[in-house]
Amino acid sequence: MTDWRDVKDARMRLAMGLMLEEIGKYECAADVLRAAIACDPLLVEAHVWLGIIYEGTVRYEEVVGEFVEAIRIDERAARMAVSTEPEEITRIRQILNGWPVTPPPIPEKETWYPPELPPQIREASELSEAASKHIGAGRDAEAVEALERAVRLDPVSRPYVALLAFAYVLNSRERATWASRSVLWEVSPRLARVVFKR
Repeated sequence: MTDWRDVKDARMRLAMGLMLEEIGKYECAADVLRAAIACDPLLVEAHVWLGIIYEGTVRYEEVVGEFVEAIRIDERAARMAVSTEPEEITRIRQILNGWPVTPPPIPEKETWYPPELPPQIREASELSEAASKHIGAGRDAEAVEALERAVRLDPVSRPYVALLAFAYVLNSRERATWASRSVLWEVSPRLARVVFKR
């Protein structure tokens, strides 16, 4: 059984790892997330996000291994890891933005995009956001469809590729059907081989 202090330390490291990932410090983020898992091996969010980060470092066996471990521990929590922001990150954003610690409910806002952003990149981002929500709600087919489109629009965005791999790993029943037509074979054949075991 994990001590409550270890759980607290693990959650703190999870928040730090996610903030580091957000600013592009992937190796540092991976180190911090591994430390979070060392404190609490059952911290599902750390496994999911470590898998996502590993995709960018072409550690494909580890990508799938982290996803499988997260799903084994708690599939629902693994789904929520990509569809909702951890409470700790929300609190950090509140502090950084000068919001009250307990703000009134904020209606869901539209994402702001710079005007110079190409429309296909904006569309890919919107598809990825929708896919994250689909994953959280257990709508894997819709998530895969949205992510396949996002990856086709923006094949160099590694988080979309990682999220697509996660969606495939989540649904073992449909994986064989998706394998034959997946965009993953075009953008990351080595990851596709690991995900689809070919």
